[in-house]
Amino acid sequence: MRAILFDFDGVIALSEDLYWKSANSLLEPRGVRVPREEWFARFPGTGVRHIFSSLLREHGLGGPHDVPAWIARWKAAYQALIRAEGVKPVPGLHAFLKLLDARGIPRAICTGTPRANVLLQLEILGLSFPLVAAEDYVHHKPHPEGYLKAAALLKQAPQDCVVFEDAPPGLQAAKAAGMRCVAFLTTVPRARLEREKPDLLVKDFTELNLDKVLAL
Repeated sequence: MRAILFDFDGVIALSEDLYWKSANSLLEPRGVRVPREEWFARFPGTGVRHIFSSLLREHGLGGPHDVPAWIARWKAAYQALIRAEGVKPVPGLHAFLKLLDARGIPRAICTGTPRANVLLQLEILGLSFPLVAAEDYVHHKPHPEGYLKAAALLKQAPQDCVVFEDAPPGLQAAKAAGMRCVAFLTTVPRARLEREKPDLLVKDFTELNLDKVLAL
């Protein structure tokens, strides 16, 4: 292993609840509310375009041509919520990143979240990463395009990368890219993640041993 590729929501930041709350803040005035259980069962790891395409279609709120406007409104609502409530890192993140930096291991983020939203949260967390965000690729997870672009950004071969993910679509994308993967139990139940057969499964960074990751 020569590089680590991080998903963002649920791996860097405990932000999936912010996704859900900010989406509902736009949907509720239109008479729609997505229950938290439904949101976490369906949407983690799928990307913002998929989320709003699905919700607009299912609730008769618009078609494909309406999705960009909804995403723009959601980005503003999401950023306002971040500024109001803050964002928390996944436990153990900063200590783990210090270990990576001490060993000179390159790292990047690959996410279906818009770039501006990720950069705002990274600023709050005091972090900087090379980034492949929602605007940077066409075919979102479980397609491997994003992770292949992230590997190319670091000038690493796919087989030399390990992916850190918290949701099935991302684990599927990592495997499709020919990468090994570590699953985080921050968002999705253990049984659902185990079905994807990750190389490691941990609660968060406090359970993650870097030497085990390097040996994958």
